[in-house]
Amino acid sequence: MLNMPYLVKFGTLENPADRNLKKKMLLPENLNAFLTLLVGEARAWYRDGLIISPLMKQETRRHLEQNDFISDNYVRGTNCSVKAKDFVDDLRHEYPRECSRFKRADLIKLIVNTSGVTYMLDRTKTRVFKGIGKLGAPSQQDMNFDGEPVKDELPPFDEDDLPI
Repeated sequence: MLNMPYLVKFGTLENPADRNLKKKMLLPENLNAFLTLLVGEARAWYRDGLIISPLMKQETRRHLEQNDFISDNYVRGTNCSVKAKDFVDDLRHEYPRECSRFKRADLIKLIVNTSGVTYMLDRTKTRVFKGIGKLGAPSQQDMNFDGEPVKDELPPFDEDDLPI
């Protein structure tokens, strides 16, 4: 979720609201100027696409670093997966206000589009996100994608085996 701060507030002592703005905008010269501005900006949009300012990139990066839900609660890895329901429930619990406006399907689309994980059915027909696993889950790094633990071929560690 991305919540960018507004840097300017209107209707304050520093930036008072223009109570006659609607009347001014309806004047023919202002309507023509506004239409010219809209057409010019639309042409630039279709020609160049969205141009993101360096400040916007910097603020977005800072915000994502401070609010990285996945890195704080999950581990990334190609062999990791987490049940989609569990992940969405954790996300809704952590960010209830931000997630409340999304339906579950829209939230899943948002997760896939912004986090680089894959949404799919595993071999047991459970909906999972592949590419992340819950931190602290037992043997999460040693799980095959189908959820079967990888057999540990090494004998248990014994401190007496250390060369001292």
